[in-house]
Amino acid sequence: METRRAIRIFPAFDLTYETKRIPAEAILPDFRIGKGHEGNAPENRRLESFHYEGRTYYNAVSYIVGATKAIGEAE
Repeated sequence: METRRAIRIFPAFDLTYETKRIPAEAILPDFRIGKGHEGNAPENRRLESFHYEGRTYYNAVSYIVGATKAIGEAE
């Protein structure tokens, strides 16, 4: 797990498949990639998940990693 910061606006899906535009500069704790992430397909290694405003969101790794920057790791 790590914490990331959005470097540009990007869309993500919540666990009910609703889309949310994540704003630039948003802090995204609990960022997880691959097995063990909290999205709707936990075995899909091409998805990532993170928390924002108290909810869990996810999208494809290739899409989100380019829109965020690592700022720290959780212990």
